[in-house]
Amino acid sequence: MQITQKHILVVGGSKRIGLELTRRFLKEGSFVSCLYRTLSPELESLKQQYSENLICIPFDLSSLISLSQAANQVSAWKPSIDALIMVASSFYRTPLSEVTESQWDELFDTNVKGHFFLIQQLLPTLAPQSGVITLVDMFAVKPLRGYSAYTSAKGAFLTLTRNLAKELAPKTRVNSISPGAVLLPEDFSPEESAHHATRNLLGRLGSPEDIVNATLFLLENDYVTGLNLHVDGGASLL
Repeated sequence: MQITQKHILVVGGSKRIGLELTRRFLKEGSFVSCLYRTLSPELESLKQQYSENLICIPFDLSSLISLSQAANQVSAWKPSIDALIMVASSFYRTPLSEVTESQWDELFDTNVKGHFFLIQQLLPTLAPQSGVITLVDMFAVKPLRGYSAYTSAKGAFLTLTRNLAKELAPKTRVNSISPGAVLLPEDFSPEESAHHATRNLLGRLGSPEDIVNATLFLLENDYVTGLNLHVDGGASLL
């Protein structure tokens, strides 16, 4: 798939990696529907710059009503979706002895349940030869102490992605990307940041551009489906 003039839906495109994906797709001449939880100044600036090619829609992954409304707004703007990029996520520490039911529910709502029901809403609008890409995490298949609820949710999201690859073939290809230390959380301590920055085979942080390039590869190669692509500097091998 060549993305110029294609309609791409970015779920969670207002900040961090999602924002970089939104920006790159617009630069490549795509039409972008961007779902956001919080409208960032950067996304507002892109909306002014690409007013004809970008629509921004608020949404809440924990509300099925909100997901249905967002899906309807997307299809009203462009009735067919060529690519769906699922980026939105919540991430925070959940020590095993302290995690609450509400934290568990929030992490599963924003990392797997909401995505499942949004995809369900969008099934009729997926174009022939379309592509779906989910952003998972290298810790979907690797334990991370203190984050058992988050990693459980990401593991479920990876399983969902693989099932979707079977369910939607051959009309739609479905792949996932498992980032490593690309953009570290802002609340990480200096010690945590230093640990994760070097805990891989390359000994350094990645960049959002690494994830953007991986996304373009998966969209453009039409003989790849069901793949979980690790973009983690080899951290998953340690």
